[in-house]
Amino acid sequence: MRLPNLAYVYKTVEQIKQLLDLHAAPELIEKSLLAAGLPENLLTKGLRLPGTWTVFESGCRAIVGQQVSVKAAINQAGLLAQHLGAVITEEPVEPNQHYCFPEPEAVANSDLAFLRMPNARKHALRNFAVLFCNGNQPTYDEILSIKGVGQWTLDYLKMRGDRDPDVYLAGDLIIRKMAEKYPVLPQEAAPWQSYLTLQLWQLSNS
Repeated sequence: MRLPNLAYVYKTVEQIKQLLDLHAAPELIEKSLLAAGLPENLLTKGLRLPGTWTVFESGCRAIVGQQVSVKAAINQAGLLAQHLGAVITEEPVEPNQHYCFPEPEAVANSDLAFLRMPNARKHALRNFAVLFCNGNQPTYDEILSIKGVGQWTLDYLKMRGDRDPDVYLAGDLIIRKMAEKYPVLPQEAAPWQSYLTLQLWQLSNS
């Protein structure tokens, strides 16, 4: 980590701790997942809730990830960074270019022609970015009022961007399928329902 000013060290380290969910309480979380009905042998030990650097980034990732595979969503988010994000040029120079996630203004003022998605979703992404321009932090109601942004998108933003530990993505297709395979009582996992969401996603890959 290279910082131009040591005054930013503490804030940056704390942000990284939150990004990697280093303040999680694994034993309490596991007890809640067991209470929700998951067998102990299926639990992923030390499960963490991966965050994003900003709420804006998590919202963009949620919108570009609507109704597509995880791989496609990652590719779309990568295109956003490559086309609209600043290139990292500090030494040492890496063999491949690296990019910062774009600022809201860059997304709001782009036609997003490079993204492979329906125009309606591009409009939703731009309108979402507009809400964050000039340092604004919109309310959940303002975000939900955007055409093309539904409860799944908002809940994903809460879970990944706001790092809310108690979000169960009931509207997620994979979660619904896994909840049928492994019947659970999500409310019994409170206040750690986000980890139940993650655990069911994990089980879908096993």
